Amino acid sequence: RLGKMGYTPLAADSARSGLSSIYASKPDLVLLDYMMPDMDGLAVLRELRANALYATMPVIMLTARTDPETVVSVLDAGASDYVSKPIDFTILQARIEAQLQRAAQFQERDRTIENMDRQHLSTALKTHALMKQLDSEIARRSRLEQELATVRTAPEPAASPTGRTGVAERLQRAEMLNRRLIEQGSGLNLAVLMEIGSHLK
Repeated sequence: RLGKMGYTPLAADSARSGLSSIYASKPDLVLLDYMMPDMDGLAVLRELRANALYATMPVIMLTARTDPETVVSVLDAGASDYVSKPIDFTILQARIEAQLQRAAQFQERDRTIENMDRQHLSTALKTHALMKQLDSEIARRSRLEQELATVRTAPEPAASPTGRTGVAERLQRAEMLNRRLIEQGSGLNLAVLMEIGSHLK
């Protein structure tokens, strides 16, 4: 019947063989009988749920016992849903489809979260790299400021054409002569230009 519904069922004749088949193939959904000869369905379900790989796998329990205590114990053990016997295959198919759709939504959610985590990780790595660059730049500027402070506090040499004071005096003199040249207006004053050149040598 399941094959005619479009599914590919894998049958097992005992709980242990069923577990081995689940571990080997990891199916999309498990139909689990409540009563089996070697283990009951609750024990199988608890073993599956204890394994992180199967903790969210859809499991529908099939049981002839529909008393409240049994239903509660089935759901408490981690069953996604249950179907009572004798099985109504229309109801079974509806519940299978509901669980498969729910599992697909969970998988899509997990993929979205994983992608977001990757994006956040990428952003965090980029931010870390930028912070390292910023720290390096701050350290570089700090070194430059220390070097500049050392230069400022060093004793001034005697004024000379080659010293800092001499250069400043020559620049000041050249600026003054340049203003004189501008004030004279039309034409270039050769004498002034020669004086500027002599002070910049």
